[in-house]
Amino acid sequence: MILTEKKLISAAGKKLKSPVTKALKLKGDASDRDYFRLWVGKKPETVIAMVNNSSFAGDFPFIAINKFFLENSIRVPEIRDIDYDSGVIYLSDCGDISMEKLLSGLRPEEYRKPYEKCIDELIKIHNIQEPSSCPVISGSFFDFDKLMRELDFFLEHTVRNFMGVNMDKQDSSSLKYLFSRICSILEKEPRVVTHRDYHSRNIFFSKGEVFILDFQDARMGPRQYDLCSLLKDSYSELPEQTVRGLIRYYLDKSRCPCPDIGRFTRIFYIMAFQRNLKAAGTFGYLSAVKNRKDYAKYLPRTFKYIWDYSKNYDELREAAEILKKYIGRISPNLRENEGKPKKITMGGNNK
Repeated sequence: MILTEKKLISAAGKKLKSPVTKALKLKGDASDRDYFRLWVGKKPETVIAMVNNSSFAGDFPFIAINKFFLENSIRVPEIRDIDYDSGVIYLSDCGDISMEKLLSGLRPEEYRKPYEKCIDELIKIHNIQEPSSCPVISGSFFDFDKLMRELDFFLEHTVRNFMGVNMDKQDSSSLKYLFSRICSILEKEPRVVTHRDYHSRNIFFSKGEVFILDFQDARMGPRQYDLCSLLKDSYSELPEQTVRGLIRYYLDKSRCPCPDIGRFTRIFYIMAFQRNLKAAGTFGYLSAVKNRKDYAKYLPRTFKYIWDYSKNYDELREAAEILKKYIGRISPNLRENEGKPKKITMGGNNK
């Protein structure tokens, strides 16, 4: 259901049983939801209205996971009320300071402390002991099929649809085989509760505390999944030395049963390869299918991550070389304002 601001103000006033004097639409991220800040009451407090423009039901994963995370002392917005008829969830306001925004005002040498706070909250998620009490999470996994589907999504929407690249059959077959080896490694890793989208646009700072948003896709997966989402984030880049130090920080602070930092770091980068390609797939899809061209500008950084760390790991090197042969000369030239590659002839032998 599409709500205008006027209709939302009226519906919110009735549901919250208090006058709503103002509604301000907020900038969202890569979802179909709309967010509004509402001013509620005579001495107004602010409330966030999350408007779901697609299907909405009482078993909506957001509601179950919100309750589960709050029960486990994870800082997420509290649900103030739910309007099932209009598809609106009213949430406590966690402010305007995203991790991405916070970092924009800091020097790289000042990044460490806010990242440590993010990791502290992440460790609380990973250390949840009874995921079975939330079937929405415990019944969903990063298994081989899920990981491969995300890589296929990248090939379809970013490589073929957005960049217009058609690989030759031998390279395509080789890449699929190499992807399957990578996913086979990752699916064997021990699973914990993962947020699934733990990056700088979904983490907010309010009154000195970290709050987590956009958690409705939480599922069971490797510890490294969320950690590389945070530390190899397409929106906010960290110096590699800081990444390594924060991996060590995570291991020191968590109850991780993997004391071998070398092995943990190897899986971190293999996981980052899959996760970064998944993100690139989303950016290509949003650009080519949803006409949201502003996301294409994050592809060069995402591919640069992949080219840089893949050369250090045998499991990644060959797959990265095949990809780079086709898109390595395209990705740095994406037009930031238009969100599309420069028009050039595609193919494995581009000069």
